Amino acid sequence: MKAIIDNREVNVNITRKKRKTISIKISEGYEISISAPLFISDAKIKEIIKEKEIWISEKLRLIETKRKEKIDFKEYILFLGNRYNLNIHNVKHNSVKIIFDKSNFNIYIPERLSEEDKLNNTKQLLINWYKLQARKVFQERVSYYSNILKVSPKRIAIKDQKSRWGSCSSKGNINLNYRIIMAPIEIIDYVIVHEMCHLVYLNHSKEFWALVEKFFPNYLKCKEWLKINGNSLNL
Repeated sequence: MKAIIDNREVNVNITRKKRKTISIKISEGYEISISAPLFISDAKIKEIIKEKEIWISEKLRLIETKRKEKIDFKEYILFLGNRYNLNIHNVKHNSVKIIFDKSNFNIYIPERLSEEDKLNNTKQLLINWYKLQARKVFQERVSYYSNILKVSPKRIAIKDQKSRWGSCSSKGNINLNYRIIMAPIEIIDYVIVHEMCHLVYLNHSKEFWALVEKFFPNYLKCKEWLKINGNSLNL
């Protein structure tokens, strides 16, 4: 059964049992659950819903308010060193999507999902978006510094690492933490130059740091920035 509450179509689930009274419950999924005696007709239930419309409407609004409060887990997120507002929208369709309009991140989540699923979907959506942007930006910067350093990695992998911003293997492959895409471009460049210099010196010797400084004189400032601000580069 369907009911119209505040111009919104709401599902009504009816369970008939051997009982004398009617009970009405409102779920977090915006559904009305009614337990009714066996002899109560659908027409009578519709009358009761109409009588209780104000109470049901208040309950639905309260659920919606609580939903918004729970899902607003962050007011802003970082991208390339800038802060952008994060807006979560509960929608009726089933698709989950993200739209970045250069000033705000707008995420659209089905209202039928539980709060836990909404948070998980929102986080995963942002991670996927970050990784996509990271691959584009990192490849562009690696290409730029390859021309300067005269070395190139065999492969670039985008990773989700908790304690490392990047790494370089003995095979000439470079791993870069997608989270660094949240930092200013100067910090991204430092991490990339650092790992590319490992293609020449696979250690942290004096020669290695001299090479980093030769092509990135500001590296000490960037290194300090990561120590201070690195923990903020997360969701």
